[in-house]
Amino acid sequence: MQNTRWIKWVVWLIAGLLAANILTLYLLYSQNNKVSSASAGPTEMYVLEGEDSGDAAWKIENYKIIKSSNASIWRGSGQLTYLGNEEDVEDISYVAYTFYEQQDGHSIGVLASAHTAEGGSAIQKVTDVGSISGDASIPEQLSTREDIELSYLEIEWKDHLGKMNKEKIELMVKEYVAF
Repeated sequence: MQNTRWIKWVVWLIAGLLAANILTLYLLYSQNNKVSSASAGPTEMYVLEGEDSGDAAWKIENYKIIKSSNASIWRGSGQLTYLGNEEDVEDISYVAYTFYEQQDGHSIGVLASAHTAEGGSAIQKVTDVGSISGDASIPEQLSTREDIELSYLEIEWKDHLGKMNKEKIELMVKEYVAF
């Protein structure tokens, strides 16, 4: 009789452990699906370009924004070109630029750099604008193509006459790829 009791107790113990494991696996699986479905959007790549519509001194080409499905973002790799006289570029001693994007209705600086030179030209250092990457904030994750199309570049430079100049270049989406 005591043997039967012991067998019943072991069977109930094994059944209880099995049920607890099944419940744990179910909860882990359902939680994992919730997380992956929240960030399951496609990876998006925007290629932007722009040139001042007035008496342009600068243009930007192939500036990229890549928003990945794992909630990270990468920006940069654009080429900045001075459109003024070739002789003027030799005496540009200071160049600074900032890329802005719309987030929650506000312009936010997302990539910036400044270059100076003494006895040379700072523009030679500015062919590639550099890049930055990191975790995307919630507004960055939710940004749409319309938000990206509101991006712009502000550039400041000291010209060959020693005068500080500032230009705002509206960026337009040249290419969009989702994968």
